[in-house]
Amino acid sequence: MRNQLFFVLVFLFFACEGETEKTTVKPVSKALVVVNSLAKTLSLVNLETNEIQNNAAGVGNAPNQVVLKDSLVLVVNSLSNDLSVFYFNKNDSLVSLGTFDLGISQNRNPWFLEVTNDSTAFVTNWLKNSVTKISLKNFTVTKEIFVGSFPQGILKVQNKLLVTNTNYPKRGSVSVIDLQTETVEKTVSVGYNPQDLASDGSGKIHVVCTGNYDTVFGKIFILDENFVLSDSLEIGGNPADIKISSEGIAYLSAGGFAEKGAKFGSVFSYDTKTLEILHGTENPIITDFGASRLVFDKQERLYVSCFDADAVNVLENDSVLIKFSLGDGTQGIAVKN
Repeated sequence: MRNQLFFVLVFLFFACEGETEKTTVKPVSKALVVVNSLAKTLSLVNLETNEIQNNAAGVGNAPNQVVLKDSLVLVVNSLSNDLSVFYFNKNDSLVSLGTFDLGISQNRNPWFLEVTNDSTAFVTNWLKNSVTKISLKNFTVTKEIFVGSFPQGILKVQNKLLVTNTNYPKRGSVSVIDLQTETVEKTVSVGYNPQDLASDGSGKIHVVCTGNYDTVFGKIFILDENFVLSDSLEIGGNPADIKISSEGIAYLSAGGFAEKGAKFGSVFSYDTKTLEILHGTENPIITDFGASRLVFDKQERLYVSCFDADAVNVLENDSVLIKFSLGDGTQGIAVKN
């Protein structure tokens, strides 16, 4: 475990010195936290002043996702197989806690992380067909649970953990893990390339199946409260991430990548109550190139990371309100409210 001693020392330093840590990053009380996958950096956008601190801190190789848990900032680095951990102190300054291994072997390709309680998180391992349990007290791996092929999306629903198994290029599935026994209790077959999933607030889970990028296109599979397949929606394109508003509107990042000849990025949307498509392949919400990841703030403004454009677009009323130019390969995003 790299930097474990460093973490202990820093933790003790926090306890003794409180707000005296040195940092070159300006304090931010409300911020957009962004990882730039190709630049291997983390950027901050002050959402009160729109000031950008670009490439403010270094992270690992191919950072894929950033997750905020209280004052902790957790960055999943897919190629270096580790977790870059930061901390917002009482002054709202960002301080590094170090980098921690995410497994006993390399080439695991950790993808997404889900925090399940104050002391525990789980990470999907795309190349190892498994999920690892992580202690948030010392950032060590404490258990490995094997699921389906090429797991990616992960979501806690009550006392269950749902994992999408992309199984590309074949049909995929969702593994349902009981968090009490930490074992897979059932596997639900869905469509091709399930990449992400979200709860609609009514007990139903919406699983985004991207398709095979050739002959099979985007489709949403809906599981009921017992995790039984209950409905589906043909939405087309190649959607990936999903976020659902408090009013039940689902938004999907749908790419639009420059190398495919597109002239813009796309976000789709549909009503989860009626399954009416509001914005699809014929009338997408237009963004910058490469719409990849989505996140809401407390006001339910939608932030869209655009990988090819190295930018984040802010949507309001289904149109781009503002654009932030950030680091190379803008990818995972989170909001510090």
